[in-house]
Amino acid sequence: MTTLQEEYTQRFRNFLTPAAKGIEEFLEEVLGQHSGVCSVKTRPKGMESFLEKAGRKNGETPRYSDPLNQIQDQIGALVTTRFLADVAVIESIIQDSFSSIEKKLLQPESNYEFGYIGRHFILFIPTDVWSPLTQDPPIRFFELQIKTLFQYAWSETNHKIGYKQLSRLDIEEKKLTAYIAAQAWGADRAVNELYEKLLKKPEDGEADA
Repeated sequence: MTTLQEEYTQRFRNFLTPAAKGIEEFLEEVLGQHSGVCSVKTRPKGMESFLEKAGRKNGETPRYSDPLNQIQDQIGALVTTRFLADVAVIESIIQDSFSSIEKKLLQPESNYEFGYIGRHFILFIPTDVWSPLTQDPPIRFFELQIKTLFQYAWSETNHKIGYKQLSRLDIEEKKLTAYIAAQAWGADRAVNELYEKLLKKPEDGEADA
C-alpha cells in the first residue's frame, strides 16, 4: 500500500507540475495584454504544505477524510493587479474564461478591522490543459486568487510574521500587524484614486487644442 506522501509525490511530478504550467499559459492568453495585470503566477502545492494541510484537525476529528480529492489548492494561481479598479475587470474575464465551482471575497468581518483581503476562486482546469497530460486527471480543479500589489505584499508579509506566528504575538504586536494592514489598505485606495484622477486629465497639449 502506498502512503499519502508517495501518492502525492507521483501526482506532483506527473500532473500538478505540468498542469500548473499549462494553467499559467492559459491565463496569460485569456488576460492578454491587459494593462492592469502586473503578474500571473501558478504553482503546484509543495509536499510539506500539502502534508501539513492534510493533517489538520477540527478538534479531534481530521478535517480531510480524503486529502488527495478534497484539498482544493493542490494547484494555485495568483493574478496581481496594479490598481483596485482593475480587480473587477480581471474577475469578469476569469469568470468568462473558466467554469467556476466557488468564489468568495475574503476580508475582515468587521468594518472597523484591517487584515487580509483577496478574491478566491475554485475553478475547473480547462480540458485543453489536462487532456494532453492524461485521459483521467487526478483532480479537475485549482484555486485562483486575485489581489492588488498592496494586498499581495500584505498577505505575504502577514503569512510570515502574523498568520504563522499568531500564538506568539502579544497584544501590542497584534496591534502593530493591524496597523500595517491599515497602511496597505490606505495605500491601495490612495494610489487608485490618483490613478483614476490622472485618467480624467487631458494629455499634455490636449487642453490647448
